[in-house]
Amino acid sequence: ALVATPSEQFMLFAETQTNDRRSLFGGAVNTIGARWWLIKDRLGLDLTASRTAGDSNGTTWTAGFGWYGIAF
Repeated sequence: ALVATPSEQFMLFAETQTNDRRSLFGGAVNTIGARWWLIKDRLGLDLTASRTAGDSNGTTWTAGFGWYGIAF
C-alpha cells in the first residue's frame, strides 16, 4: 500500500491485495481511493475504485464512512 497526505484532512491511497488461492478467491485486487477526515483520525468519508486483475467486468466503485479508534 502507498499513502499520501496532501493535507491534514485529506489522504490518497493505493493498494494491492493478493492471495495464494487464486482459483478459490480470484486474482489480485488493485484499489485506489481517497479519504476525507470529517473528524480527524476518527471519522472518515472514503471513495474507492477497485479492479480484480484479469477480470474484464470493469471497476467497482465504493463510498462509505469509516469509524476508527473506537474504545470501549
